[in-house]
Parts: sequence; C-alpha cells; structure tokens
Amino acid sequence: MRRKNSALVVDSVEDSSQDGHVAKAILEVFASLRFQPTAVVPRDNTFAEICRQSGVPVRVIPHGISRDSSPPLAAFRRWWDGVLAHPRMARLCRRLSPRLVFVRGVAGWPAIRAAGRMAIPTVWYLRELSPTFEPAPSAQYYYEDAGDLIRQKKHRFGTFFLASSRAVSRDRLGWLWMKQTPVLPEPVHPRFFAENRSPAEARRLLGLPQNIPLLGTILSSDRPKTVEFFLRVARIVSRFVRSLHYVFPGELPPAVRQQVEQRFHYRKLPNRLHFLTGQANEPAFYRACNVVACFEDASPTGRSALQAMAVGTPVVVPKWAALTEVVWDGITGRAIPLTRFRKFAEAVLVLLNQPEARTRLVANAKAYVRRRHSVYAFKRRLQKFLKGILAQQKIPRPSSSK
Repeated sequence: MRRKNSALVVDSVEDSSQDGHVAKAILEVFASLRFQPTAVVPRDNTFAEICRQSGVPVRVIPHGISRDSSPPLAAFRRWWDGVLAHPRMARLCRRLSPRLVFVRGVAGWPAIRAAGRMAIPTVWYLRELSPTFEPAPSAQYYYEDAGDLIRQKKHRFGTFFLASSRAVSRDRLGWLWMKQTPVLPEPVHPRFFAENRSPAEARRLLGLPQNIPLLGTILSSDRPKTVEFFLRVARIVSRFVRSLHYVFPGELPPAVRQQVEQRFHYRKLPNRLHFLTGQANEPAFYRACNVVACFEDASPTGRSALQAMAVGTPVVVPKWAALTEVVWDGITGRAIPLTRFRKFAEAVLVLLNQPEARTRLVANAKAYVRRRHSVYAFKRRLQKFLKGILAQQKIPRPSSSK
C-alpha cells in the first residue's frame, strides 16, 4: 500500500556495526524533511536494528550472494545480471511509489534501476568497499557501471552521486568526474569526541605499560613496500628513543607479524610490540598513545587518522589518497611522502619530544574534525543536498501528515 511522502533508504552495507551513528543521522535527516522512510537491507544488520528501534519499517531483500564467498567471474556475471533486474525491489518501488530513493553502499543497483524506470530521484552515497563482503570481480562491475551511468551527462536514471571522500570519487568514478561529484564526509563516532580518560587510565584499561612513550601504529595491509617502510622508520626512531614501544590496534596478517617480530627480535627489542586484538576502534587506544602513525589506513576516508585527531592525539601519515584530505601537513598533523622514510621518522621524533608542536597540531586537528566530520555537520550537509535535489526535480517538499 502506498504511503504518503514515502522514501526508500537502501543500506547495502553487510555489516554497519562500525557506523551506526551514520545510519541514525540519515534517518534523522529524513525525519526533518518530513518523509516516512522504509528501510531496505540485504540481511538483518545494525542498520535494520536501528530502524526498528526508530519505528521505521524494514524490508529484507538479499543480494543473492554470500558475504564470505568469492565466486568465479562467470558465476559473478550471472549473479550481477540478475541483481540488475531484482523483481522484489521493483515490486517494492511500484507499491510504495517513493518520492526519493537513498542508496548507501556499492551494491544498491537494484534500487537504482527500479527507481530509474519510474523516474524517481535517486541519491547514491558511495562509501568504501567492504573487504569482508565484496568479491574481487564486483569492484570492477560496480564501478564500471557507475562510470557508464555518470558519463551520461543527463543522468538517464535520475541518479545523483555523493562520495565519502575525493579519493572515493576519484577511484570509483574516474579523474574527470572527481570535481563533479559532491563530497559528504562521513562523521566520526561521537564516542571519540567524548573520550575523557587520562593517558594513564587508558593504558591501564588496555594493559599497556605506564610512563614510557607509545607509538600507535596503523599497518593494515601486507604490501611489502609499506611493511618495509614501517621497519625503516622504526629502526631510526628506536635509535633515538630507546624506550619507545609500538602498539598495534589489532592483529596483523600472519606473514607481516612474523616479519615484524623477526626484525625486532634481531635487534633485541621483542618486548616492545603490543597487539590489541579487538580494540581497533576503541578511543582508549588513541588516548593511550603519544603519537599515532598511519602507515596505511584500510579506510579510503582516513577513518583511523580522523579518530585519533578527534581524541586529541597527533598523527603522522603518508601523503596519499584520502589521508591528505584530512591531514594537512604542519596544520592538523604531518603528511610525508611514502618514499621519505627518514623525514617520516623525523616527524615522529619531533612530536614525541616537543610538547609545544604536539599541542599546536592537536588543537588544530580537533577543531577541524569537529567542524567538518561531526554528526551535526554530516546531517546539515546531507539535508542541504537533499533539499537541492527536491528543488531541482521540482518535487514539492512533503507536508506533515495529520
């Protein structure tokens, strides 16, 4: 049955446990625009739970592929063709006749195609690719189709694109379309802004040693070049700060951990490595560290760097991808080219040994993150974007139903 002022919110993220605050913010924006949303999810996830708590109807429409499977290319092509003509999504769009469709994630093509056939304005919010769900061939098909769609300058399906960062826009849609895709930065979870433990309390909570310098180390891949870069930096930094310990917010890939432990054991420093399994996104990790070095951030939105900045810990990052969007060298942190390992080590040493430099960067970083990456800023920008689409499509703003 058709509902007045209805909207579809399609969350194609398989596991949204790390960004439930984003889902809440999206629902609050639709409520402020006086829409009555219906949520569509591939399976019961965090977003579905949040919607049910808010009284939002939830429809479960599976993608048709297991999150843990990696099918051969031929099987994936058959699945992909079936997804593009998903009958359940088409029936839902016909029954509700929504005024607006909001798709979050890369696998929302059934909603996009179904809404396009009905000339319904559709917003596609391009987030990062989830390595736990998307098989390797899917990235190619998702983004090739996205590129074909956005290159149709008239947007034949009435699809408007949002990106979580310029790097996502560039990688997914190509250099030519980077400036034409609006960017809606994902917000940092409020718990990182609210972190008020002292460093001593945070270290006690995580079982880390007291009264010694700790370097938070974000090393999220097994690329030999990145691992070797970290080991070179560690060799220089440990030479000048002999009591320094390295804290990893999670487990490393087995081959990488073995290589790191062997190198540290060879230099007779085996007890200076700490692996905090299951603590990857805890604010206490960032509070406990004196400096955080992001050698490679798994998120194309620079999530780890943003979380450290929100807590109030200075960051040093390589100058690449989305990290340079959130870390301005010398203003909100230090951004060093990945080939300059001596300069990277020097930046870490300066922040470890000079409190005045650390204080200045922390103040600028916290102000920047609050201004651009808070939940309030996210809701304000999303609301403005949706209002612009409704005005452009000459759709009257829904009035509250009585």
